Amino acid sequence: MKQPIIFSSPLLATICLASLAQATDYYASPTGSGSTCSESSPCSLSTAAGKTNGGDTVHLRAGNYSGLTASRSGADGSWITFAAYTGEVPFVSGVNVTGNYIRFDGLVSRNNQYGGFGNPYSAACSAQTAGYIQYIHCIADGNGLNGIAHYCAPGLLIEQSIIAHNGAGPASWSSGVNLYGVTGGTSSNIVRETISFDSWDSSTNHSDGSGFILDEYSAGATFINNIGFENGGSCIRLTNSSNSLIVNNTCYGNAKDAQAQYNDEIMYSDATSRTGAILVNNVSIPTTTGKNGIGNASGITQSNNVTSGSAAMFVSVPGATNIDFNLTSSATTAIDKGTTSNAPTNDIGFDPKCITKGTPTGVYVGSGNTMPTWWTYVIDYAYIQQIGGVAKCFNTRTRTSVPDIGAFEYNGTVTATGGAPGTGGAASTGGMANATGGRAAIGGTTSVAATGGTANMIATGGKAATGGTANMIATGGKAATGGTANMIATGGKAATGGMNATGGTNVVSATGGSLGAGGVVATGGMAMATGGAVGIGGNATVGGALATGGAIGAAGDTSTQTAGAANTGGGGSTTDAGSCSCRAAGQRSNTTLLAGLGLLGLLIMRTLRRKQSR
Repeated sequence: MKQPIIFSSPLLATICLASLAQATDYYASPTGSGSTCSESSPCSLSTAAGKTNGGDTVHLRAGNYSGLTASRSGADGSWITFAAYTGEVPFVSGVNVTGNYIRFDGLVSRNNQYGGFGNPYSAACSAQTAGYIQYIHCIADGNGLNGIAHYCAPGLLIEQSIIAHNGAGPASWSSGVNLYGVTGGTSSNIVRETISFDSWDSSTNHSDGSGFILDEYSAGATFINNIGFENGGSCIRLTNSSNSLIVNNTCYGNAKDAQAQYNDEIMYSDATSRTGAILVNNVSIPTTTGKNGIGNASGITQSNNVTSGSAAMFVSVPGATNIDFNLTSSATTAIDKGTTSNAPTNDIGFDPKCITKGTPTGVYVGSGNTMPTWWTYVIDYAYIQQIGGVAKCFNTRTRTSVPDIGAFEYNGTVTATGGAPGTGGAASTGGMANATGGRAAIGGTTSVAATGGTANMIATGGKAATGGTANMIATGGKAATGGTANMIATGGKAATGGMNATGGTNVVSATGGSLGAGGVVATGGMAMATGGAVGIGGNATVGGALATGGAIGAAGDTSTQTAGAANTGGGGSTTDAGSCSCRAAGQRSNTTLLAGLGLLGLLIMRTLRRKQSR
């Protein structure tokens, strides 16, 4: 009988194993001096970069690197990757890309005299050889020119990145993200789920300084689920470039440079930029008198855009400690008002704590320039390092069947782990909703508690009834209407003589009898489960707020505070330590290697069987 080809072909097995052998992991550190670039003996970044071939990954340990030139090329399906070592944040002063099929994941390029990331500018696009470049979970901050620039080439992807404080170099003519002369169209060049703020054009012309720009001679690009705020010029600007697709972005309060020539939130500068243009599901709200949400857009294909509104539409806007463009219940012009045409499946899911109010430091400022006074927000690197890297700032949520307008979905479902709030503001008056396992906010409700409920914490599948106070509900549990100080176990209901009591009096737990050590119930507080703790090891306090030590479920606490403490101000976030079946780009899977070894084993067994039969 003819054997299956996968088992009977030694040539195929050899090819498979040779292909596996080509992919190598290298390790670099700021003080690395090894030659093998192994994890135990890392080398310098330049040494590691010089070893790479298609399919290889260079893992950068935390610390400061002088710069990186990526000159070697991968291939389609076999990219070269430069990735942050798992859970760490490496800082690089400028990344110059001269090769093809190169991916960067988790790197920060900041305070460089020139741009943050990019391939070389060439006056003649025909001379450009570097394309197919991806920037994922990257930060470009405080650079003298563009944050990320892509010149005269196809294959750009910018995803879940943060761009800030770029363009203060001498005569910068720069923007946060600059696509110039790009080729390939909307499916080839994509900028999505990215934040851009505090961009500035320091030239006397002040023609740029946008958060995102599809610049001269480009053949098309897609901008989707992005946020732009407090840039000097526009949020998104298009000039002399056709075939743009702009979908579900949030633009707010740009045009901060009083001298900026182009300063409508989303602006089409000329007839060419309006050719083949599609603009749908965008929130684009100016805060400067005389500016437009959408400018010079006559004749383009546009629908379902919001161009006016107040700060009340959002959880918080510039001026607050953390800016959070999650929609509130008052955003009735945006919630469930989007079109499904071209709409993304997920939202941006950005954790607002990754950006905080403050004065930027270390920014490269050109001779004769002064850092703009309207730069009043900074990237919180301490927080990002604490939560485990830039990727943790983004926790996308699945959009509902009728999408909302803008970068956030009001009642989306969390689809990834990390530090961002979950339901995006679906709490009743006084506070913001948290993700499953998050904390109660002082003065506000959380999760899906109804109006009138205070400090309700609900685990997966739980539901608080109208009027319930200080309810703690485990998986599948349900509080009784009007009940106070309810504690319900898995799948359980409050019952006479059981765990339910009125006014927070001493309560007998379902399992283990009377309250044990630590099981204090204060006036109006939560009843305790076995051992008395709400969640893991904590007490209840007056009104049901959680006390220090009372984490709500495993790893459900805010990483910047003591476990279980109430989160002042209403905005809670989680650092979910649960497992995830996905893996970041550049991390190796053992599955392919095991499959290859299994294939070799089968080949050997078949050879032995043939010998034995002779």
